[in-house]
Amino acid sequence: MAANTVLNYLPRQSVVHKMTGTTKLAFFLLFTFASMITYNTWVLLGLMVISFSCFAVSHIKFKDVSFVFWFMVVFLALNNFFIFLFSPDQGTELYGTRVVLCHLFGPYDLTREQRQSLLRVLKHFPVEVSAPCPVTDAIVTSGGVKVGEVDPKTMESKLVKNLYFAGELLDTDAYTGGFNLQIAWATGRLAGQSAANEKE
Repeated sequence: MAANTVLNYLPRQSVVHKMTGTTKLAFFLLFTFASMITYNTWVLLGLMVISFSCFAVSHIKFKDVSFVFWFMVVFLALNNFFIFLFSPDQGTELYGTRVVLCHLFGPYDLTREQRQSLLRVLKHFPVEVSAPCPVTDAIVTSGGVKVGEVDPKTMESKLVKNLYFAGELLDTDAYTGGFNLQIAWATGRLAGQSAANEKE
């Protein structure tokens, strides 16, 4: 139940909910970028205060997002544990120095470089793309009616009158991330309005 709640839109009467989608996306990107490029503790604390403030004014209860919160906490804890277990000198390898803060046991020392490395993992968590998926897993493919044969102001065919095209009928494609959906919605709306106006 909690997972379904997190993945769904939660309607509320708040300042956050009244913002446009563009404003929310811009704020999210700026917030993410700011948190990734700095290690300054005061800046990170400031961003945390902003996060809690936005959460408070949105009138969303913690139980509605508790599932994803604890999932992230457990994931980050396990991630750091296994990095320390299988690569205790990762921080030293990254920074080229070794300042031991505390000796634990055997080959395991707590170093300043490890602490910085763990902070880097927590903040950045890079994911490398090894290769594209096969075409059988594709979400959208190229091909369709050439865009040069369609009037972009109405989506009407330049070759056949009163014939309109939209979405994946057109030879358009973009990266995953909402771009293809936006193409489908925008062209579909324009084609529908144009067809309705033509009948009038």
